[in-house]
Amino acid sequence: MSAEELKMIRDAYLPEMILAYNSALHCAAHLVTREHLLKSLDLATILAEKQTLIDCFTATGRVGELVDAFALTSRAVLTLNEKSSKSSKKRTRSGRTLGIWDITV
Repeated sequence: MSAEELKMIRDAYLPEMILAYNSALHCAAHLVTREHLLKSLDLATILAEKQTLIDCFTATGRVGELVDAFALTSRAVLTLNEKSSKSSKKRTRSGRTLGIWDITV
């Protein structure tokens, strides 16, 4: 396979897989545990550090979709924290907490 063919495959499949994975994490956060939202936020960080992945989204014109997906994740963190403020102080298995997202107005 040539480099151009590999780029076409990467551009065709990576954005779709990453968006689907983020969507699965978002749904799992509502159904299983909010820890999945932290994984989604970690995914945003990983993507920001990998220019080749960002290039895939840019080439396919799906950067807006990606930004919207992470905006929904951020909103879900805030919404789920409002609903269960007691559990925001609990630590996840990895020792992290969602307490940074607690907002009092």
